[in-house]
Amino acid sequence: MAAPVAIIDGEERAIAPLTRRHMEALADAGTLDSMGRFELIDGVLVHMPPAKSPHGLVLSRMIVHLAGITPDTLDIGTDIGVFFGDITMRAPDICLVTRGVEPGFLSAQDITLAIEIADTTRADDLHGKARLYASAGLPEYWVVDLAGHCTHRHRAPAGERYGDVEVIGRDAPLAPLCAPDAPFRVEDVLRGVRL
Repeated sequence: MAAPVAIIDGEERAIAPLTRRHMEALADAGTLDSMGRFELIDGVLVHMPPAKSPHGLVLSRMIVHLAGITPDTLDIGTDIGVFFGDITMRAPDICLVTRGVEPGFLSAQDITLAIEIADTTRADDLHGKARLYASAGLPEYWVVDLAGHCTHRHRAPAGERYGDVEVIGRDAPLAPLCAPDAPFRVEDVLRGVRL
């Protein structure tokens, strides 16, 4: 990836990337508290817009459902910063995290399942994040596609791709690898939400 640049007085200038160490120091100092939602992409802080009602409602309903099927060895996290390497931190909408992780930002190996609720972020969720998560070896990644009325289930990471990608319709059963005997229909989670 090319170093990020800024145009200053008409000239391109390289931007010194922020790293995990910088982000941890900023978080410990309380500096990040007033910044709102953001992710670190290739060393650059990128603001994330607040979620609209369909996204937020589906997210909360997914959490309620997952709470009933998630094994005791995992916790459910929302919007937690996960580092993928030293200069990229993404914050999945929902993630199943190994219980007892160290406080602070997570590492990719702490995550069993990442879920994104895709509305305005669909392209990034299906392409950029899928490549990033596969490269990091995340065992399972779901994109709940609100506009497409389906869930894109990614499994079997291999390099920058997932070897097993399946589009699951809203009415078809879906179960995480960590709870294969607890399938549910995304339609049940979406019922009554105006998309």
